[in-house]
Amino acid sequence: MSRKKVHGRPNIEIPKHGFNDNVGQKALSEMWPYFVGDWDKRWGKREDGEFVDDKVLEGKFLEENVIVPIIENSREKIRCMDLAAGIGLEATRLAQEYPDFSIYANELDDHLRSILEQNLADNKVKRRVNVQKRMWEDMCFDFNKRFDFLLNLGNAFPYINGEAEQLKVLNQFRNLLKENESSRLVIDLRNWGPLARRASALLNKDRLPDASNFSAFSGGPMYNGDGVHGYPVAIDRNTNSLLFRYGFTDEEKAREYGDSYLRMTKININQMIQLLYSARLYTKQIFGDFVPMVPKEHDRGMGTEWIRPDGVKPQFIQFVAGIMRD
Repeated sequence: MSRKKVHGRPNIEIPKHGFNDNVGQKALSEMWPYFVGDWDKRWGKREDGEFVDDKVLEGKFLEENVIVPIIENSREKIRCMDLAAGIGLEATRLAQEYPDFSIYANELDDHLRSILEQNLADNKVKRRVNVQKRMWEDMCFDFNKRFDFLLNLGNAFPYINGEAEQLKVLNQFRNLLKENESSRLVIDLRNWGPLARRASALLNKDRLPDASNFSAFSGGPMYNGDGVHGYPVAIDRNTNSLLFRYGFTDEEKAREYGDSYLRMTKININQMIQLLYSARLYTKQIFGDFVPMVPKEHDRGMGTEWIRPDGVKPQFIQFVAGIMRD
């Protein structure tokens, strides 16, 4: 452990944890189902085939903005892949609700992938999902098939640091999509602006969040569980990243598993739009916690600010992107 300075003030002791250390943490994998929480609160709940939630959640968002348009424009079997499948929520729900789809689930972390496979088995859809272990940087070389839509949700993309590496990955994703107008990449980020400001204000006071302000760093609606807390412990301006610490809220489990860490790059909305464009992907629409966002122009060269019409500041930003055809 080493003592570091954040914004010129002595901070708490933190480990040396790089981007390559994000994958392969068994303790973090054990925590993740508790962090994801209730699947219905993330995906949504159906009755008689229709979503019945008071607000749009992940399942209805995907159905309305991605899946239905693809079904309407496709004459072939629809093929999709979750690029960062985690514990398998999306793959399981897609297999249950769209039995005619060809579904792939990619998860690099061995521990998470074992949980994913168990969840598929428990929900009796294991034979319907093709589980993969592929590096994003090489994916289009590993598949001779192309996909109608790709998912990269839960803030996984910011595990990649540096514009060159991010662009390399997005080019791989673009080359996995079918060459048609309805193909889609759905990718998300944390809403880094307000989150980073809260983190900076807290760390400037040389202290960690406590039970009274963990909610400021919660991940709803993508992560609604209350069994695990995650919060920033350091800001690294050299890599434009935040280091998050994760731990069980239960004292016995906290002692057993200890703490885990994730380092994530801060990427704002306009930067992501430009990255997608550089990979020959156009941003069709932007959502904040599954609600459409609209641009608000600023004077004095401040660029475009994206807001929800209801004024709510979302926790997550979703991008629905299509391919630019030659």
